[in-house]
Amino acid sequence: MDSNEQNKLIQLQSTIEATKKIAEYSDAIAEEINNLGKQIVESLQPFIEQQKKLQEIFENIRKHFIKSLQPFIEQQKKFQEIFEKIAKKAEQWKNSMKIVYEAGWWFSPSFELATDSIEELGQMQAYADRYKSGDKRAITSLFFSIYQKENCEYLISVVQEWKQNQYFKRWNTILDEALDSHIHKKYSVSIPALLLTVEGIATDYCKKKIIFDKAIESSGSKKIRKALEKLSKEKKELLLTGSFMQQLFSIIDNKIFEKTDKLNSSITREYKHFLNRHAIMHGKSSKYGSLKNSLQCFLILDVLSLLS
Repeated sequence: MDSNEQNKLIQLQSTIEATKKIAEYSDAIAEEINNLGKQIVESLQPFIEQQKKLQEIFENIRKHFIKSLQPFIEQQKKFQEIFEKIAKKAEQWKNSMKIVYEAGWWFSPSFELATDSIEELGQMQAYADRYKSGDKRAITSLFFSIYQKENCEYLISVVQEWKQNQYFKRWNTILDEALDSHIHKKYSVSIPALLLTVEGIATDYCKKKIIFDKAIESSGSKKIRKALEKLSKEKKELLLTGSFMQQLFSIIDNKIFEKTDKLNSSITREYKHFLNRHAIMHGKSSKYGSLKNSLQCFLILDVLSLLS
């Protein structure tokens, strides 16, 4: 064997030895990596367990939170139902209001209370439909059905409520006598007493609020208007809002308190029968004594019962 072959053999042996060592090192490194991986997993295990516990805690919190919200959700549903009923009521009121005023009547606190439920609003709508279909006495029949049934039971309770109002107290005796006359169908007696009471209460209020002046001294309609306009600035009431007030003022100014010489020709022939303060109090009418006129006097007072 020459020297070249010897050198090649030595190099081969060296390569084999180096390869063995690399293999040994690789196994050692692999084992170390494996051990390190186990150590990492073991060291992370508490965190993994903690994360599971946190997940359980968060899940419980979520469930409890949803459960705690349930009453609010139910309350929200109830509020929604209430709002829907109010919206329905407002819509029905809007639809009925024009017809009620067209028929010569108006909304008042006791009428609002008597038609408060959806069922009663539905009944009012039925009367309105009758009116639109040609039955011009339908709305009058509606008011009679509310205030005249059971020998005026509801009207009596309404008048009793007024007696607690400071502006009504000095008129209580007259109110009792007028109510008794109304119940016994003595409308020609109840109507003048009630019209005077209307003006007296409006006058007392205007003086109390220091809004009484010469401009309204001899005008019942102006006293009523001024009193209610003053009240509307101090008290938030649906019946004191724009459309309700304007419709009521229209009836008061152009019918109930309109001077007889200003009534137009088509109405002049009828004022002896409908509720006109001047025709009654100045002796121009002797046929004013009707159930409708007497009840409407009570309903003017019903609006004035808002004065406080």
